[in-house]
Amino acid sequence: MSEDDVADGLKARRDEAEVRFWADVVHLRVLDGYCAGAHTDRTKAMNMILREWAEAKLHEATMVLRVSACNPTSRRGDGKEGGR
Repeated sequence: MSEDDVADGLKARRDEAEVRFWADVVHLRVLDGYCAGAHTDRTKAMNMILREWAEAKLHEATMVLRVSACNPTSRRGDGKEGGR
C-alpha cells in the first residue's frame, strides 16, 4: 500500500468517527433481528438510526428557532443581532 493510498483513505474518513459503547443485550438482539430481516449489518442499521434521529433533532431545533424568531448567534437573547 502506497502513501497515496493511505492518504486517500484518511481523506475519505475525515467526515466520520468511530463510536464504541456498551448496549443492552436485548436491544442488540432486536437490532440483529432487524438486520437479518433487512439483509444489512449493524453498522448500516446504527448509522440509519443515528442519521434519522439527528435529522429529526435538527428539524425540531429549526422549528423552535422559527417559532421563537430567535437568532442563535445573538448575544442579546431577544432574537435580534447586536450588542447589549
